[in-house]
Amino acid sequence: MSNLTATVAALILERPLCFHCLGEKSGASRGQVATAVRTIEGALTIQVSQRRCHGCGEIVEAVWLDR
Repeated sequence: MSNLTATVAALILERPLCFHCLGEKSGASRGQVATAVRTIEGALTIQVSQRRCHGCGEIVEAVWLDR
């Protein structure tokens, strides 16, 4: 697992975040974040839907881990 994948997993474990905020918090591009999310999806259940992002507060497509 790459550092970026681990970082994204840790970020979405805490709360739903949009791809923009995930990129800002991880220092990665949207494409890199999307790749990391797809990698995580191979092992864990990822939820993606319209909801409030806990980073920017906007109602957007957010990503989070379903525990």
